[in-house]
Amino acid sequence: MLNLFLWLRYLRKRKIVLLSITAVALSVALMIVVDSLFTGYIKALEKNFAADSGDLRLSASSIPKYEIFLKKLRKIEQIEAATPIGFGAGLLWLQSGDVREILIRGIEPLEDSKFTDWDKSLIRQGDTLNFEVPGSLETNGCWVGIGIVAEPNEETDQYDLEEVKKWIGKKVILTTPSYPSPERIAAEKDTKRKINRKVVPLRVSGIAFTQTHFGDKTLYLPFDKFQKIQFDRKHVTTVQHIKFKLTDGADPELVRSNIKQQWAEFAHEHL
Repeated sequence: MLNLFLWLRYLRKRKIVLLSITAVALSVALMIVVDSLFTGYIKALEKNFAADSGDLRLSASSIPKYEIFLKKLRKIEQIEAATPIGFGAGLLWLQSGDVREILIRGIEPLEDSKFTDWDKSLIRQGDTLNFEVPGSLETNGCWVGIGIVAEPNEETDQYDLEEVKKWIGKKVILTTPSYPSPERIAAEKDTKRKINRKVVPLRVSGIAFTQTHFGDKTLYLPFDKFQKIQFDRKHVTTVQHIKFKLTDGADPELVRSNIKQQWAEFAHEHL
């Protein structure tokens, strides 16, 4: 009680000390706020990166008979999901005088939904998660990032979703490089990779609204179609990238070691 009395009496005589205490309190509060913002930003960045590229990713110039290899990988207890993914880039014609530079992803929608919540991140007609074009029998459907076909309101930073939905069913044209397939390169022992231009008409079957910069600037294609476009072949039996989603609490280094072991066994049995 005496300590409190002396403390209050000191503050009444030395009021400038109150200003110092207030300044320190505000500084600490500001540090806590900034730390919280950066922590939230980093967690969001990690989550978005894991959705796009996986917790782990296996990349090689060629992974043949990948479907057999995937079956082996999915048996690893700490792997929750594993799916092939393709990466590319190109130009997308939207309408006369409007051509956009875009990223391209080849995905298997049902498997990729274990990484990205496409039920919430995709604007489409119908409940089926696929690339079918609404009201059409065409098989050239694609998902277009919302940032490709629309701009957010400058004041509210919100998209006009009703206007965005009008793009579903419209025709767009993709121009992208096409390379010799890994099988062809291996068979011909040709190290010169001739690059051709591939022009592909597509129809928008959904609008990807991932709320991430790169995700909303990406064109999504069925993985098989992406492979055929990229390598200009009807049948491509190899992949270059496989991404993995790990279970909660999984040890990435242990999983990495298990993947290497499975690869060695797979290569010995099938290659």
